[in-house]
Amino acid sequence: MPRLPTLLAEVRSGAILIPNFQRPFEWDDDRRLDLLDSVDKEMPIGAILVWRTREHRLACLETLGAFGLPSGPGPQVPRAYLLDGHQRLATLYAALNWTDNRDDLLAAGVRWPVWYDLAAEPGDRPFRFLPQKRQPPPSWLPMYALLEPKRLYEQQKRLLDEGLDEESQRAELLANRFKDYQIPIMPLISEDLRLVTDSFVRVNSGGKRMNETHMVRALAYADDCDVEGKIEALRAELEPLGWGALDDQILLNVLKVRWGLHIYGAVPRELNELVQQHGCHPVFDELRRSIGWAVRLLADLGVRGPRALPYAAQLIAIAELGRRLNGNEPDQSQNATVSRWFWATTYGEYFTGMPGNRFRDAIDALYQAVTEGCDPIPPDLIREVDPIHTFNFRATRTKALALRMTWRIADDQLRERTQQALGEQGVDAVHLLFARRGARLPENRIVALPEELQRVRQGLMWSRDLFLFGTSRDPSAAIEAKHLARSRLLSEYLILPDAPVTHDSQGDEIADALEHILTDRRTRIDEVERAFLDRIGFSFASDEAAE
Repeated sequence: MPRLPTLLAEVRSGAILIPNFQRPFEWDDDRRLDLLDSVDKEMPIGAILVWRTREHRLACLETLGAFGLPSGPGPQVPRAYLLDGHQRLATLYAALNWTDNRDDLLAAGVRWPVWYDLAAEPGDRPFRFLPQKRQPPPSWLPMYALLEPKRLYEQQKRLLDEGLDEESQRAELLANRFKDYQIPIMPLISEDLRLVTDSFVRVNSGGKRMNETHMVRALAYADDCDVEGKIEALRAELEPLGWGALDDQILLNVLKVRWGLHIYGAVPRELNELVQQHGCHPVFDELRRSIGWAVRLLADLGVRGPRALPYAAQLIAIAELGRRLNGNEPDQSQNATVSRWFWATTYGEYFTGMPGNRFRDAIDALYQAVTEGCDPIPPDLIREVDPIHTFNFRATRTKALALRMTWRIADDQLRERTQQALGEQGVDAVHLLFARRGARLPENRIVALPEELQRVRQGLMWSRDLFLFGTSRDPSAAIEAKHLARSRLLSEYLILPDAPVTHDSQGDEIADALEHILTDRRTRIDEVERAFLDRIGFSFASDEAAE
């Protein structure tokens, strides 16, 4: 059983390699410090699983915890690839290694280095992170000095020079505990790559659940299919369209639907076998075409990024529709059918809680509606919609309103830019109209670019031109033009065109004016949604009750 310094040296030299189907380093601060605390207390942290092979050479990670590693497998045989223990090993490797440029570690998005407070109170976890631009207290010891005799000596000498004799002795004992700590290595000796990758998936399915993409990626190694590379290439292609952050799971679900697999119940092994059967390159080429087809069609509906998408299921269904139509551009009638289906399933919250075995039927029905011209609205969908009362962007109902708000913008380029911001930023693109009013009031929310939001707010402030227009019997043409532009701007954002000013000439808020604007805007929101719902065969539940 190797001691910790020996294990880290084997990683540093390339004797133990990290295959790049491992999931990225993702442990948070608490988990990293808890691991170090376990080593300090000489508690077991579990075995490391290593695959030893003479025949296979896998692509490997170039960093471990943001530290550089050997570029690839060396000539030594057998080669040893880490299958389980990546998060633990990365934590120990980064905490106990020295680098001249600590900024590289911070740039990786994880806080390093780790410090040990030699004067910590009994029972208190002594491991610390140092706030930026702060100097460590004299009793703090950098963990990267523990396994380096020269650096440890320098730290102990510093402690002695500062009169911290007991802390210097504790540093020596701490270093001995880490030097003597043993970590068992469990070897897996086989030349069957499928058996090895299957072992990796099974081991990593416990504890914190792995992303399914990582499992499929691992299994695909047995078939020489670079799933990660294919997905990253697709992301790069989608980035200019605003869809570069599309979730990996959605892409896998498109493939599942394509082969009739259960969207929730299918296991990575089933998906990988179908990728192998149909060929890696043809499968991902087809995926690229169907996703691109769906993204272009969604853009016509105002959805220009994943964060504005009401349901991931809608993208999956439209992508499958595009595949079945062989990527042919839909005609005007087919476009109208998909549009009506999209808005009906959004306002009707059709996919909320839908079981996986019904999802295929929903796609079949959409395909039939598009190709045969029948009604695309599912017969079991309730066509009554409640007026929106609370703004909650996680809710499909709120996303529906936000998308409809963007269609009020008359200028095509400005509308597209606003929709792109909504698609890429989500709720961050939906601002408060009045900062001191409720964030959960739909009438106090506005989908606008920052510069447009500023124009709207300025349009509601007192101005000399607005004052002259209201008091003069014969305002100048220039003043009339400014007043007309103000009215058009406010109307586009569902604000009363002749709205009263919300602040007086001294900049003080006029509370009654704000309440009047919000009350009127509440009515306008309902009117806009009511008119749109009527176009797609829906109605407000309150209207039904009135009849």
